[in-house]
Amino acid sequence: MTPLALHACCGPCSLMPVKSLREEGFEPTILWDNPNIQSVAEHDVRLATLLSWADDAGVSVIRCEAGSG
Repeated sequence: MTPLALHACCGPCSLMPVKSLREEGFEPTILWDNPNIQSVAEHDVRLATLLSWADDAGVSVIRCEAGSG
C-alpha cells in the first residue's frame, strides 16, 4: 500500500474516500486541522466522531491543530 495524506473535516466525509483510496492501493492517514469550525462544541463533536470512526476502520489520524500536542 502507498501512504497518502488525506485532510478531513469529520468522520462521515472520510468514509467513501478512504474506501476508494484503499481499493486503488493507497493507505490514507487522515490529517485533522479545522480551526474554522465553530462552535467549540461542534468542533469537538466532529473530532470525536472522526477519531471513533478512524479507530474502527483502522485509519491513522494526525491532529495538526495548534495545542493538540
